[in-house]
Amino acid sequence: MLQNVGGSHDSIAFAINDAGQSVGYSRSRDGTDAVLWSPSGKATDLGALLGSAWSWTEAVAINNSGDIVGYGDYRGGQYGFLLTPNSALFAVPEPSTLAMVLVGLAGLGFAGYRRAKSEGERASWGEGRSPK
Repeated sequence: MLQNVGGSHDSIAFAINDAGQSVGYSRSRDGTDAVLWSPSGKATDLGALLGSAWSWTEAVAINNSGDIVGYGDYRGGQYGFLLTPNSALFAVPEPSTLAMVLVGLAGLGFAGYRRAKSEGERASWGEGRSPK
């Protein structure tokens, strides 16, 4: 028997790979969630990895590399998805790391702006002349 996700009514698996991982969905009153089951039966809600913009998701295939394909509703339209074990969806940065990256990018942008402005002033003033 497949483990349900978060109070689901039933679960259905569509595919299994050589490692014993299976994928499918769990259904509740609110819709369906794509699910990955480990060989031990532990369920992982893939819908949570996709984000809140996705709903009514189903995983339909998994290969021996662990790549998972499925589909669901995304912002009002139906789309397919591909999850890979090394994808960015499986590695979300900490908020503090993201903030530091944004501050660093802003600093680089400001430094580039100052350099471009300085070079522009030198070119318009000419060598050895100062602005009036």
